Amino acid sequence: PVTPLSGYTLYYGTSASSLTQSVVVSGSTTTSYTITGLASGTWYFALAADAADGTQSAKRKVGSKTI
Repeated sequence: PVTPLSGYTLYYGTSASSLTQSVVVSGSTTTSYTITGLASGTWYFALAADAADGTQSAKRKVGSKTI
C-alpha cells in the first residue's frame, strides 16, 4: 500500500508501451483531471499512486482514448 497518499501521477503517450509524458495530480481526494492540447489519434494512459514519503506505486492498467 502507498500511504499516506499525497496524489497521483498520470502517465500518457501515443503508445501503450511508451508513456513518455506525465503530470502530477496533487491531492488524495482528486477523482478527475483533464489533459488539454492532445493531438488527434489514440492516446494511452496509466495511473500511479504517490505517497507522502516520495514512493510511488506501480503503474496501473493502461487505458486508451481516441481523440
